[in-house]
Amino acid sequence: MICKGCTKDTTLINAHIIPKSFWVGLKDGEIAPKLMSNKADTYPKKLPIGVYDKTILCHDCEQKFQTIDEYGQKLLLKDESNQEKLIENGAIVGYRVQNFNYSLLKLFFISILWRASVSSQEFYSKINIGPFEDKAKQMLCTRSRGAMSNY
Repeated sequence: MICKGCTKDTTLINAHIIPKSFWVGLKDGEIAPKLMSNKADTYPKKLPIGVYDKTILCHDCEQKFQTIDEYGQKLLLKDESNQEKLIENGAIVGYRVQNFNYSLLKLFFISILWRASVSSQEFYSKINIGPFEDKAKQMLCTRSRGAMSNY
């Protein structure tokens, strides 16, 4: 099959769109997160490691996302010392992160958007970045955050 990263005809892998670490973090003891739907005749599915797609990337291209994914995981899930809780009426309504690498965080979100846009999984079927798909891929390949004035 054709890899959507390098465009080579090669063996593709189970590529995660949202990194696996984000799904594992949702696990409550032995209970895995479930994918729910409001479609008739669609039943909840357990997703212990999230939604992945066998039609997107080869192993080498998937590895290119590793640094970006690890940064997103560390910043958003693990580094609580850098997160300020935002509390309203006694409930946590969000977090503020003061110190972060803007370029890596932007690339992290662009990588998720790009993978979701090119995915054939129904879970991501409504995500389409259209004419920005090639630009997003180029930014990910070159590790360029793009011009701030364009976004």
